[in-house]
Amino acid sequence: MLFPLKTRQTFVEEWMEEQKDSLLQRASEVENSFFSSVYLLSIDFAVIDACDFFVTLDCHSNYLRDLPLPKTPERGLRFYKILAMYQTIAILRKKRNDLCPSEMAKALYYVYDFLPEEKELFRLLYLCAVRFPAQYPVLFAKCFGRYLFSTEIDQMVSLAFLENFCYNSYHSLWEYLSKYISVNRRIRLARLAGNKRLIPPTA
Repeated sequence: MLFPLKTRQTFVEEWMEEQKDSLLQRASEVENSFFSSVYLLSIDFAVIDACDFFVTLDCHSNYLRDLPLPKTPERGLRFYKILAMYQTIAILRKKRNDLCPSEMAKALYYVYDFLPEEKELFRLLYLCAVRFPAQYPVLFAKCFGRYLFSTEIDQMVSLAFLENFCYNSYHSLWEYLSKYISVNRRIRLARLAGNKRLIPPTA
């Protein structure tokens, strides 16, 4: 049975906000300024996504709104993590000549405090995205449902909704990330700052 709208909205806000401050703190500690910016935005956008799609978007194909809500802080944290996985993979695929996948993965693991099995899930999803791009969207949607809700997703309309949901979340983040400073410039500035730290001070 679904929560009443007001109760559902309060519940979503609580299990998202409960995690938010600690995640933002960890994201701000990442030395690479590009990675830090990505995850600071990802965390804020995840709260908006949760409220929009778990609560307010009342349509037949909204797979998320029709599911029972996660009832533990750990499950709330998983929503942040699964969106960050998708966004990280999308950014690495788009900028694979400019970014080091292993370095961005380290930042991802630190910000969201990934468990060993979550690191392995990310690694396998990234490999699938690179080697089998045509199969990747459906696989990710299936992993989304299994990881967050412990349910199998078989209906094509639900898989399509989750694919679109993840892509739109990434697209919104990318648009905002590049709104005032281009992504290429952000990456260059982060690289330059990193290089400067490697140069020993002159006598």
